[in-house]
Amino acid sequence: MKKAGTILLAAALAVCLHMPAALADQPLDTISVSGVASKVVEPDMATVNLSYTKKGETVEEVRQAGAQVSKALLRTMLEQGIAQEDISSVDYSISPVYHYDRDGRQKQDGYSLNAGWTVKVKNLAKLGTIIDQSLTTGVDQVSGVNFGLQNEDLIKNQLLGQAVQNARYSAQAVASAGGRNLGVLRQASISSSSVVEAQPILMARLEKVGSAANDTTTLAPKALTITVRVNTLFALAMPE
Repeated sequence: MKKAGTILLAAALAVCLHMPAALADQPLDTISVSGVASKVVEPDMATVNLSYTKKGETVEEVRQAGAQVSKALLRTMLEQGIAQEDISSVDYSISPVYHYDRDGRQKQDGYSLNAGWTVKVKNLAKLGTIIDQSLTTGVDQVSGVNFGLQNEDLIKNQLLGQAVQNARYSAQAVASAGGRNLGVLRQASISSSSVVEAQPILMARLEKVGSAANDTTTLAPKALTITVRVNTLFALAMPE
């Protein structure tokens, strides 16, 4: 019986000695709080998704037709002041086209080329003009315009400090209510960050829309809400 007790004691010591470091080092006298900070800003750039389709009898025919559109699009965007690095080819495919005759038999009917491009517009005042000019190059579809921020990372970093400060305020309130003092920040991690569309920007800035002298495509961007959330862990101390 004594031998069994010795074995159990040895096993218990082994469990303690092999306890994961993360658990062994976890401070017991702490408080965990989440902090959030948000900011509403107007977008200062847009990403335009452009695409086109070309059909022909042979692969070479559709390839040449697509190459002409690509060259025209690239040249036109550069003329509009778009930097080379802000123009990207994102999709390109050539595939046979089939149809079914009256007898239900599948027959090939030439080839089809599909190509897609993205253009980053960092001067929103020219956005409508750039879209219109792209459509003169052979582009036949504008599949989306996404508004964003050129300095998104900078704004998020600023919000991180505010989020941690908000977490400290909350932790201080809880600590005071419990008769404790708030200590140093022990841990912090970013749990999430997001950019979503908020309310529409006031249309007063777009008063030229609809005037007879202006036939340029005009888009009204929405404001963006940037939100950062952090998880924090503060130490607690007994009041002096």
